[in-house]
Amino acid sequence: MAAQLSNKGYWLSSFSEPGKIIDLPVPKASSGSVVVEVLATLVLPYLTQIHQGGVQQANLMLPLVPNANCIGRIIEVGPDATLLKPDDLVWADSTIISRDDSTVVIVQGHLGGLGERGRTLMQGEWRDGSFQQYQKVPLESCHLLNTNRLIKDLGYNLLELTTIILYTVAGGAMLEIANLQVGQTVVIGPATGSFSGAAVELALVCGANVVAIGRTKETLAELKEKLGNPERLKYAVMTGDVDSDAAAILRLTPDGKGADVFNDWTPGWIEKPLFLQAGLKTLKAWGKVVLSGAAWGSADIPYAESIHNNWQVIARWCCTRATLTRVLDLINQGQLKIGKSTGGEFTTFEQVEDVERAKEHASKNGRFKQYTVLLPSGPI
Repeated sequence: MAAQLSNKGYWLSSFSEPGKIIDLPVPKASSGSVVVEVLATLVLPYLTQIHQGGVQQANLMLPLVPNANCIGRIIEVGPDATLLKPDDLVWADSTIISRDDSTVVIVQGHLGGLGERGRTLMQGEWRDGSFQQYQKVPLESCHLLNTNRLIKDLGYNLLELTTIILYTVAGGAMLEIANLQVGQTVVIGPATGSFSGAAVELALVCGANVVAIGRTKETLAELKEKLGNPERLKYAVMTGDVDSDAAAILRLTPDGKGADVFNDWTPGWIEKPLFLQAGLKTLKAWGKVVLSGAAWGSADIPYAESIHNNWQVIARWCCTRATLTRVLDLINQGQLKIGKSTGGEFTTFEQVEDVERAKEHASKNGRFKQYTVLLPSGPI
């Protein structure tokens, strides 16, 4: 296999200068691994900031081939594969859990986890991500895609399927930790990002009432419009005044009684959760605070009030395999609609040499339902 193929990749060796396109060895599958041809990979809006060292909590260790997750076609499987086989189309998830210590978690090519053991895992077998033509990934990270259902019946293309990552991460918050039930109310903010917008969609699929919050009325209105103006989705514009912001949120909850869940998605270049204090003022007794963002500072939680109200404060990074499978099931069943059917617009870059252009485009244009996709192996 390896002798017949060549592999170009984007090699990032410094936070102070752009990466370079280099020739890389074609990976070889060993026990517990799969080699995929990287057909399509999503380029997130904040990627340039991570690659310039601007999000230190990413703990990215150079040099490496960056970027997480892809739609891939299997080229080779290890000898212990029982289901997957060459030519299968798969979702290659980049969440890597250490096989001898489940507390050590990284995202292949993207996030280094915590501490020295996270560094060890990221600098080892699973260092390189999807900005290359052929990638080695753990066997258990490959999820077989039902092409008959997804592509033939539902009409999705590979570009649209790259957005699976947004819903799996959001699923960790909505399905797993919040465990949203029909009729509950969740406040989500900032709500118009790639991941938080997906959380809004999943919450609606769960039958919840959603109050989306953010600073800009136009982007919040666009969020609602792109999702078909559902009755259970309302939005409130935040001003920075905690009391007035809380009042605005409360007015939008059923009977003004408040929320069952507050879900934070503050991005990694901001110190403190943006709307946490306003959100807490709207939370019911026995409510949940779900931290899903990447703020680099601390979160201030009122201790006595939390005790008296029996609040649960829970953080979630990515999701379990069971949640990922559940998200894929929702997509397969047509209950969770993705891509162009819900207003998604895609800009593609069709060779691995276009990584820098793709990152720049994503940085300038990325927002809810505006996607940038790299095709490292060429047009599909």
